[in-house]
Amino acid sequence: DFDRDGRYHKINVDDWGTTWEYRLFGVWGYRIGYPLADISNLATYFPPVVRPLYGAQLERAAAAGAALRQNYFHLGGGLSLFETMQSLRPFEDVLIDISRDTPEINRLAEMLVNHNLQLVENELAAGVDAVVVGDDFGTQRDMMLSPKAWRRFFIPRYERLFAPIKAAGKRIFFHSCGKI
Repeated sequence: DFDRDGRYHKINVDDWGTTWEYRLFGVWGYRIGYPLADISNLATYFPPVVRPLYGAQLERAAAAGAALRQNYFHLGGGLSLFETMQSLRPFEDVLIDISRDTPEINRLAEMLVNHNLQLVENELAAGVDAVVVGDDFGTQRDMMLSPKAWRRFFIPRYERLFAPIKAAGKRIFFHSCGKI
């Protein structure tokens, strides 16, 4: 991925179908292709499959978690809704769709909640102490969405996503950058 002059350049398509361009080795890339740039593709789009942990795989994950918890607080997850939407659809379109409360953005959000709930099940089965969720909602000055739109669109979805974590007596580590 390095040219003769030592410049790094790589194009990669992730499991979600998003195309990323990397210009600095080891540094987060830039999205350059979105599977849902045309929202009509939502009808035939499916997120990556989450396989439930069971058998030997679950035993290994639980044992690794137990060993970790002897000395550390065990964080699992890395879930997101808003950040994933921005990887599937251009940022500006996501903001417009949320502000217009389109049926498509609501279907996409529900798809992501259901996907993340499957991940939460795996994390809880492995015995984590907390599940990490991260969605950057703020700029340096304000939220990217109005608080009213944010509450309408995201709170019910986070409540659904957080319910099994709370029911299991685990903690939620929620990260968001910016002025929120």
